[in-house]
Amino acid sequence: MYDNGYYNHIKLVGIGKSQHESSQSNWIDGNDASVCMDESPNHIVWDEWGANQRDLFVLDHEGEQVYHENISGGIPDGFEDILAALAESIPSEECFDLSGIDFGDCDMILGVGWNGFECEYFSGCDWIINDIDYSNYFFDSIQECEGNCQCEDGDIIDDDPCNPMECFDGQWYEMIIDCMEDMGVPCEGGLYIPPNEGECCSECILFGDINYDSNINILDVVEIVQLVLNGGYNEIVDINYDGTINILDIIGIIQIILD
Repeated sequence: MYDNGYYNHIKLVGIGKSQHESSQSNWIDGNDASVCMDESPNHIVWDEWGANQRDLFVLDHEGEQVYHENISGGIPDGFEDILAALAESIPSEECFDLSGIDFGDCDMILGVGWNGFECEYFSGCDWIINDIDYSNYFFDSIQECEGNCQCEDGDIIDDDPCNPMECFDGQWYEMIIDCMEDMGVPCEGGLYIPPNEGECCSECILFGDINYDSNINILDVVEIVQLVLNGGYNEIVDINYDGTINILDIIGIIQIILD
């Protein structure tokens, strides 16, 4: 990890009490491992991290704790595989999105970096933030950055269904998603139902369509009767808006079917 530059991104941390500082050699054995000596007798960090004697913590490249294990009995099996997986999750040093990093309110030019859309100059106070060195993510010029970070036309990023991106002419552009509810279009005779995972727009569902198949029929009535028997609730079949589902709602839905 150290030889490949991962030391600046993946952190192995031990937390000890300052009253035991003389014994820290048991931890690091002369290497560069990070051991936090928490000030005795308060032990604020020890308590906040839920630490115990000989606990090992691992932080990923975003500074998030991803591993916590007691190693009194030695390094657990598979630990190297865990570190290897974390290393593979580190974004390419060529095109890391720097837009969310606060480099400080200073005018010093840090270099050219990728902001998720295009290359731009970044300024700040230092390249090292929260013990993470971002210097390798900067380029010397706009041309060098664009040569490494420009996307290929037709590429699409849809991790966020409400904010998909498409590559055009080597640049990322946000695709506009028009949702009827957001545009103020009323859902006549029904309600807007929140979207499913991976979808952006809510869907207009007619009152009584409890199975969301765009039809109101006997199948819905059967399901609503079962809902009543189970004491359940679903606002899409609360025809009279009284906060309960009962025979009055069933009659109302049957009337919708007959009409």
